Amino acid sequence: MTDPLDLDLSPEYLQSLKNREVCERLLSLGDDLSRLRPIDHVATFDARKDRELFVDFILGESFEIVSLPEPDDMRTRFEITFSRNDTPNRIDQVVLPLVSKAEVWGGSYEGWNCDICDGVG
Repeated sequence: MTDPLDLDLSPEYLQSLKNREVCERLLSLGDDLSRLRPIDHVATFDARKDRELFVDFILGESFEIVSLPEPDDMRTRFEITFSRNDTPNRIDQVVLPLVSKAEVWGGSYEGWNCDICDGVG
């Protein structure tokens, strides 16, 4: 029997909860989650070579690189911001593989954002 206190707190599960919160917020602002739009994502890595491996993966998934800032006084990790046109109503299908792949290379998927798109137009 499964212990009810044995919660799945995997990074993928936690990200799925965050995704749901963001989608609920978008809905509360009148967003049509089925509308295609650019969705930006951020991931961070301890090493440049690991970020480069992740870059190769996301380019193969049709993402575009937005920025690749180097560590400095404000950031201690190798960051990547990347984007692709998607719909928020299928965000788990997009994001959960990114979470898993970032972990493979010692990184962290930090989250996503997009503009609000209403049902008009």
